[in-house]
Amino acid sequence: MQVFLATSYAISTFIIPFIFISFRGIFKLPFFEKQNWTVGKEILTALFILLPIALLYFLIDINYNNVSKSLFGYLIALEQVCLLAIIPMLIIIILKVNILLQSKVAQREKIEDVNIDISKKEKQSINPIHKNEIENESPGKIVTIKSENKSDEFNLNLESFNYAISEGNYVDIIYNQNGTIKKKTIRGTLKRLQQDLSMTSSIVQCHRSYLINSKKISSIQGNSRGYKIKISNDLPSIPVSRKYISSIKNVIDPSLFKQE
Repeated sequence: MQVFLATSYAISTFIIPFIFISFRGIFKLPFFEKQNWTVGKEILTALFILLPIALLYFLIDINYNNVSKSLFGYLIALEQVCLLAIIPMLIIIILKVNILLQSKVAQREKIEDVNIDISKKEKQSINPIHKNEIENESPGKIVTIKSENKSDEFNLNLESFNYAISEGNYVDIIYNQNGTIKKKTIRGTLKRLQQDLSMTSSIVQCHRSYLINSKKISSIQGNSRGYKIKISNDLPSIPVSRKYISSIKNVIDPSLFKQE
């Protein structure tokens, strides 16, 4: 009997994660996308898995361990499952946090090390849909960007703006200057920066952490699981959240979309 119970608990422990992973792979919900990962979402995901496992444990206990059919009995089973899962959960969270931090550090280093000449081909790769808009804009239009505490000001040429990425209480602005790619970090939010740049329709949000100058997009590659924007080979690819795909499609040439 002990062997049978141990086997039943083991099957219950593995079958629920298998079903969950299969469901996530089939439906590809934005909630589970790598770029949207947070510790809170990881804990919530774990609860989605642990609750049904505890239910299976509870049903086994009712049939073979004479546990009463009550809420208290289920809570006992849930407690046991959580105690078994807490160490693996902590290990998974720590590993994912480290991977995420390494990815961000690598991306920041790539931006900081970029110091290239902007080729004529890049300058001529402006999307056809924006040609009339560019001709009607005054060249070298300057916008003053102020930090959240107004202790720092930064004059940005809208034509030179590539994209911005938000990390915590800071925003990195990536732009061209004198033939090289530069980065300016200011204290503030992406929403505040978007308001400062709202006078031009070409600057749009493509992700909760990214603003991009759609005039600089050279291609967008991806599939139903997500897209990546490419500006040039010298800059990292920029993720596009599913909720922003339609707004991106409204401002660029459809031929720039490439399915993988």
